[in-house]
Parts: sequence; structure tokens; C-alpha cells
Amino acid sequence: MKKITSSLLLILVAIFSYAGGLVTNTNQSTQYVRTLSRNASTEIDAVYFNPAGLAKLDNGLHFSLNNQSIFQTKTVNNNFALLSSDEFVGEVNAWLFPSVFAAYKMDKLAFSFGFGPVGGGGSATFNDGLPSFEMGLKPYLADFAPLATIGFPVENIGADIKFEGSSMYLGFQLGATYEVNEMISAFVGLRYINAQNKYVGGIRNISVETNGNLINGQQFVASAAAVVQNVADGLGQINASTGGSLTMAQIQPYVDPAVFTQMIGGLMALNGISQDEALALPSGTAQGVFQATADD
Repeated sequence: MKKITSSLLLILVAIFSYAGGLVTNTNQSTQYVRTLSRNASTEIDAVYFNPAGLAKLDNGLHFSLNNQSIFQTKTVNNNFALLSSDEFVGEVNAWLFPSVFAAYKMDKLAFSFGFGPVGGGGSATFNDGLPSFEMGLKPYLADFAPLATIGFPVENIGADIKFEGSSMYLGFQLGATYEVNEMISAFVGLRYINAQNKYVGGIRNISVETNGNLINGQQFVASAAAVVQNVADGLGQINASTGGSLTMAQIQPYVDPAVFTQMIGGLMALNGISQDEALALPSGTAQGVFQATADD
């Protein structure tokens, strides 16, 4: 007489479930959530945990369908000084974490099939991105620092950052168990793993905080470049009549005092030189410095 048993288990869990690698996801059955150790199982989930133990099943068909819903938070901490936050939190949602076990026992011989996620098993969404995303923006604060000398101080750089990653390693197992005697049984089988990893993220709407105002990054760069270009053009007009051989100190009488102060401050910041060195620069050289900055 053949005996057919089956089970359908559906639970909702809100516990932390940690994966150990490609083939070591331990929460493969709902029985595991209850006992936390199934390595000596002689029930239907032995298909995954202890396939040689299938020899202890009764003759007939055994089938088990399991699903778990897993919810976690993944927190990434970083102490990089320029980050807007030192904590980035990702939400993990895995509504479906299924596993299927089937076995057919015939006296000393049992054939089995298993399916389930043996690695990964969900997706994580970081609404503020990851530290590495924002860290790529912050070095530009130093690059923009010289613009403060021409009235464009950069207090901060921000952006809309988001990252979502998903990982799924689906395992398919097929094998046979043979009972040598009451104490010893053996299993031989194959497992195929299909690995899928997907990462989607981006940095959009880069903005710059200047003079207490938050403006679009492209607009800021365009405005600053226009001011620097005006300085270069003004020096160009002076150099056209003087040949560019006069020093900055010598052309000071021909330039508005406020504009001249910006010129000297800009040369000091852009070249890393002192005020005396900036004043001693030929006006033609100074024009080249401002023109190169405007072009960049």
C-alpha cells in the first residue's frame, strides 16, 4: 500500500536571517525557523539538510511546499567627515522565499528533488544611496574652494541618490538515497545553482549650496564660469593694449578696486601662491589662468 503525505506551510516571520554563502542558506524550511537546526532531519526537509536521512522515510511519496516572508534592515556606517550622514539604512523585503521538497521512497531506495534559494533571496533599497556614492561628490568641495574669491563660496554639495540591489541564487537538487543497513545510508546527487545579481542606482539632480542658497549644479557652474570668463576677457582687453608684459601690480590703476581684489584672490587660490607673487605675475599669465579655469 502506497502512502502519500504532503504539507503546505505558510508563515510570516520578522526575524533576522543571515546567509552564509552560496550553499549555506540555513532557513530552507519552515521547520528550521522553529528548531534552528535540521542537520539530523529524517523528515521531508532532509532533502536539503540531510539527504542520506531520507532512508528513514516511510514508503511512498512525500512532498513539502514552504514559503517565508523575510524583512530586514541593512545598516551601513561610515565616518567619512564630509558625508551628510554617517548611517545609511537599506530595507530588505522578501515576500517570497520558497522551498520545495519531494521524495519517493521504495524500501531501501529513495529518489528526491529539492528547490529553493540557497543564497541571497531578496532585495535591499537604500533611499539615500551608499557612502561611496556621496563620497564621490565631496572632493569637489575642495575643487570649488577657489571660487569663493569671486563670490561663489561652496558650502556643500548634495544630490538625489538611490541604490537598489537584489541577489538570488536558486538551487535545484536531484539525487538518490540508498539504505545500506539500519545504521548507514548513502546519498548521491547533483545540485545546479542559477545566480542572478542586479544592481540599480544613480546620482541625479546635483545641487550646490552657495551663500545659503541651494541651486542646481549646472546652473552654479555656468554662473561661476561666466564670471571667470568676464575676468579673463577684461584682462584680455588690457593686454591687447599693453602687450601683456605688465605685472598685475602695474595694471591695478586700470581695474576697478573690487574686481582687482577678486583677481588677486583668485590667482592666489588657483595657483597656491602668496599675494606678492600674484601681484608680480605678468597680466598675460594671469589671463591664461582665468581662461583655463573658465574652460574647465
